[in-house]
Amino acid sequence: MALQAITKEEFHQKRWQPHSRLFFAASRAVVELDLSELPVAAANFTFGFLKQGDGSFLPAVLMGIQPDKNLFVAKDGSWLAGYVPSLFRVSPFALGVTEEGKKILCLDDTFSEPPAEQGFAFFNENGEPGPELLQVNQLLSTMDSNRLVTSKACAALDEAGVLQPWKITLQTKDGNKTLEGLHHIDQAALESLPGDKLETLMKCGALSIAYCQMVSTQHLQKLGMLADSHAHYEAMQKQQPASKDIDLSFLSKGGTLNFG
Repeated sequence: MALQAITKEEFHQKRWQPHSRLFFAASRAVVELDLSELPVAAANFTFGFLKQGDGSFLPAVLMGIQPDKNLFVAKDGSWLAGYVPSLFRVSPFALGVTEEGKKILCLDDTFSEPPAEQGFAFFNENGEPGPELLQVNQLLSTMDSNRLVTSKACAALDEAGVLQPWKITLQTKDGNKTLEGLHHIDQAALESLPGDKLETLMKCGALSIAYCQMVSTQHLQKLGMLADSHAHYEAMQKQQPASKDIDLSFLSKGGTLNFG
């Protein structure tokens, strides 16, 4: 994703506004989380652990059963869950890194300047960052710090041998869908750890992450149901031009988990 540094020279007369719709997230089938988000995320989604390029792990929400489709983004760009991950909430902003290693506030490629007088000014009349921009910068700094803590906690889980490759089988009207690429907590391995190792995991926040991940699996089959609802909506759209609301009543119901 291309980033553009926010400089006073370039943006002193420009404005910005938060995304009112999440079209930009429609192709994100997974999104990373930090430790602070996990309790509320576990109440809304299924998440596992995504291996990074350097071999480390981070928690990541499973949001689709296809690589380029986020089932939690409706056709009108609205969000179909009770919680929006922080990486989506903070868009179009991101932290970039200069050649000297300094972290700077940037815009990602989803930025679009709002009409005149709408949104917020990047800089005030004195050339200082606006209060809203300062809040965004603080949020991103906090997220960056949380990411480091989260990565260390996940490393502790990996070192303890409780992260295992996850083969997920979801039931849909078109048949079973098998998903791979994430890791999950091996409950038996976790429960067999001696007390001193469990204490180590607890002190770094890793044990809390493990429990949240196991709890989050209750939402797995709801993902298959959501895929069916999207498919039904698209089929109805092809048959008649009048729009139909996606039936989301299943979100308040339980689902059977089936692991391959």
